[in-house]
Amino acid sequence: MAQSPLPHLLALSTAYACILSHNWDCHLLPVFIGSWAFALATHIFIWVSWIYPYHVSELRHVPTVPGFPLWGQYFDIISQECGVPQREWHQRYGPIVRYFFPFGSERLSVAEQSALSRITGDRSNQYLKPWRARVWISRIFGNGLLMAEGDEHRHQRRILLPAFSSQSIKACAPIVWEKALILTDRWHDLTQNAGCDPMTLEVSEWLSRATLDAIGETCFGQDINSLRQPKSTIVASYKLLLFPTPLCRVFQGLRTFFPISRYIPIQPNRDMDRAEEDIANLASRMLRQKEFETREKGNSYRGRQDLISLMMSQDQSFRVMGGASVSFQDKRDQVMTFLGAGHDATAVTLAWSLHLLAKHSTVQRKLRQEIKAHLPLLFGERATCSMAALAAADLDRLPYLNNVCREILRYIPAVPSISRESQLDDVLAGYHVPAGTTVHISPNTINHLPLYWGEKPSEFDPDRWDNLPDCWTPGAFMTFSRGLRACIGRRLLEMLMKVFLCALVEGVQDDATAQRRNHIDRVNYI
Repeated sequence: MAQSPLPHLLALSTAYACILSHNWDCHLLPVFIGSWAFALATHIFIWVSWIYPYHVSELRHVPTVPGFPLWGQYFDIISQECGVPQREWHQRYGPIVRYFFPFGSERLSVAEQSALSRITGDRSNQYLKPWRARVWISRIFGNGLLMAEGDEHRHQRRILLPAFSSQSIKACAPIVWEKALILTDRWHDLTQNAGCDPMTLEVSEWLSRATLDAIGETCFGQDINSLRQPKSTIVASYKLLLFPTPLCRVFQGLRTFFPISRYIPIQPNRDMDRAEEDIANLASRMLRQKEFETREKGNSYRGRQDLISLMMSQDQSFRVMGGASVSFQDKRDQVMTFLGAGHDATAVTLAWSLHLLAKHSTVQRKLRQEIKAHLPLLFGERATCSMAALAAADLDRLPYLNNVCREILRYIPAVPSISRESQLDDVLAGYHVPAGTTVHISPNTINHLPLYWGEKPSEFDPDRWDNLPDCWTPGAFMTFSRGLRACIGRRLLEMLMKVFLCALVEGVQDDATAQRRNHIDRVNYI
């Protein structure tokens, strides 16, 4: 790789400053500062912005988005919904493109199938999360499965996989139905109390409460009960960290790049520290409660399929074999990972689901008719609603519900962008990719490319799943990623989504405001 000429420029500038100050009897310091400033400006405008990216870089042969590398496509990216600019780039320049971040920092956007298979499959060990992403994610979700890489990731995934089997997911259905019906009852009570006066519900917050309770009980056997606690501190903590105020967002960035900034004694830092501590304390309490219940009942963890029991069972096996036990912090981090990422991804997806159903009245009515035909008890008196009958219902047999859920997940993926950094030199789609290259995979881009979805991929159309185009491939559905890094909780999220939509669709009506508003940008996401 070519070396930057900056050291040579600075050396020449220093020599020039010394000669100039000696011959012209000038003060050395201002001449020295001026010459270094000129050298830096020359380096930035000539080397960084022109010579290196177009004549030296090992990525110069990759199709490149036009623009000035000094600031690159940064402003296009931050001013639009995540993944939208890349849709146009890939349609114009191909399935793998190069673009720039400020100061000539190169990025690759990848949508080519063989390259995606390489990054997420057989070479996933050499495409790791950038350190900035790791710092941010670990503060909220701990150092669990989401942060693990390579052999450690495979080991953790193998331990936890039984909790997400078809049998385990089916056993969770009664709990999820219970939480969904509690949510609908709470909304009904709030609207009834409002009488004839119009009222606004903070749908995303209520959905976060419901999914937090559902994940807590299905995955960990603990009822967080945030739906019945109006001032739940854990809900407020997640809201602060996942949907921060502008000032907190600034300090989140500072804490990522300059960790020492977390010790600045100002309110945003104190609020974020308290929120992170609340989440960690909740995970610790859930672990200790599970340990206490097991000791009291004299039962072992073996045979149980919840996440805590699986981790405890593995820990017992390690100790029996004379190996090192899993630390309490490691187990707590796993709880933080699944509790945080699981409930937020589901809540975000459900919030957008309600918006899309309110906006598309034909889809909404057709879905309601199918659910009413298969589950008429949901549309009668709540007192006659049999939980056993609901839990026994096979929602996979509702074809239009399945199509609607798939289309929502395609149209608005909960995680719109995935970032990786190559650890070794590699070849993607015939292009040499040097070590240290940042690679972006955007589900919100790939899920909307005509290359894979045919005509009108940006339209919301559940019926497309009954007649997929010839160009479609399973790898084009990137909502849950793919390969070795595919989302382990996909089945659980899909089940939660179907149950909540069935419970909520009765109360969703045509929304003229949603239909008039063509688009809402997504700003906050995991």
